[in-house]
Amino acid sequence: EQSDQALANARWSTQMRLAGLGVRHLSGKRAAADFEGCELDQIVVASHTISELHGGCRIYDPKTLRNTGALALYEKGGRLVVRSVRDVTGARLWSQWKK
Repeated sequence: EQSDQALANARWSTQMRLAGLGVRHLSGKRAAADFEGCELDQIVVASHTISELHGGCRIYDPKTLRNTGALALYEKGGRLVVRSVRDVTGARLWSQWKK
């Protein structure tokens, strides 16, 4: 499905859920620094690196993405699927991903 940026933004909700997990988006340094913790049933996506976050949630921040490359998160059969560019295209000579 193709949509413009405004339509995609309108779909975003602070109460978004994916495969039964709450999705929390932290935009900016202050939001990442002020975020104190998460729950096991959450996914946290942050535009800045999160340090020492407790609670057992899944964290996707610049530190994570340096190791994985871009990620697609989607639901299939009620389960969360996480697929990386590396999964699709393989390792590239210019990529600095950990092996």
